Amino acid sequence: MLYKLCLTSLCLLLLLNACDKRDDNLVYPLTSSEFPQVMKFDDEEDGDLEDEDKFSFKLTLNDRIDPEGEELGGTIIPLTGDAIVSFEIKEIEGFAKLSDYIKGAEAFYEIDDCTTSADQGIDLNLNFDINTGKGTVRFPKDVEEIEIEFETDPDLFDDDILNEDDRSITIAITSIQPTGDQITWNPTLDFKYTVLDDEAIYGDWELDPGDPVQFQKFKELFGIINSDINELSAADVDKIEISIEFNE
Repeated sequence: MLYKLCLTSLCLLLLLNACDKRDDNLVYPLTSSEFPQVMKFDDEEDGDLEDEDKFSFKLTLNDRIDPEGEELGGTIIPLTGDAIVSFEIKEIEGFAKLSDYIKGAEAFYEIDDCTTSADQGIDLNLNFDINTGKGTVRFPKDVEEIEIEFETDPDLFDDDILNEDDRSITIAITSIQPTGDQITWNPTLDFKYTVLDDEAIYGDWELDPGDPVQFQKFKELFGIINSDINELSAADVDKIEISIEFNE
């Protein structure tokens, strides 16, 4: 009996050791909430005509798994605490002095289609140095994205010639100080704003359908895209408006 009891105890001990050894190298996956939030530019590039008096960029967060399961592609989960985001205009092209072009800046977020945080007197503590191009802004908790808008001099680039050199501003995130969630960003991704030349194809154009030359050129160009245009006569058309925007 004593021998059998010892043998049974030895088997139990071996089984326990085997279980312990099996669990030694287990790695449990992180849940989505354990990964840091990722802040990014909403778009990596934008552009507008040379006589525009402002431009802006937006900061937002990467989509995460929707805890409600309603958005299968993921959704933005707002921060649980404010974050201070530092950014910098790291490169300019086509002009020498930043303050010749940028005259001021403000930051806000959209509350609804007609109202922004600025309308409600909510301060995002934007600090921007026109001389160095460096700034900081508060990204509030419970907000999906914020926008930083620069007031610009519309006369600096506005001329009557076709400019072939680039005129642009490149902005980068340089640091983020969170007060709640862990936050990171991809330092290789920037935002680039390009000043478009209104002597080129960009902009809004209105053609006169009563002008035979203009109307024929319109049909030759856009008839390739839509064969119905080839069948039009000037009497069928009241107005022709063409708008060509950045990257289109």
